[in-house]
Amino acid sequence: PNLEVKKDDALRLENFYGTCIILSLHSPAVIFEQLCLLYALPRMRARNFRVILPWFSTGQTERVEKIGQIATASSLARMLSATPACPTGPSTVVIYDIHALQE
Repeated sequence: PNLEVKKDDALRLENFYGTCIILSLHSPAVIFEQLCLLYALPRMRARNFRVILPWFSTGQTERVEKIGQIATASSLARMLSATPACPTGPSTVVIYDIHALQE
């Protein structure tokens, strides 16, 4: 896909105190585009970069119950962990999961 951040928006990123992006990784069709943006924003000098995931879509498929099954949540978590650091330090990833067990 041909992805682009408008030049004026890219130039303004380093003037903001913080940049926040809300991702929705609910479908494989959108994961690539959103990860491209996620990796590009810190390189555009976004400051205090925060990533918000309202739902970790692959969290329920972490259990490997038979040989050959792939734990996709681990793979997606590694992709999120690869987010580059911004000029003010490492990016923050916040995951909200209303289905998680409350303690």
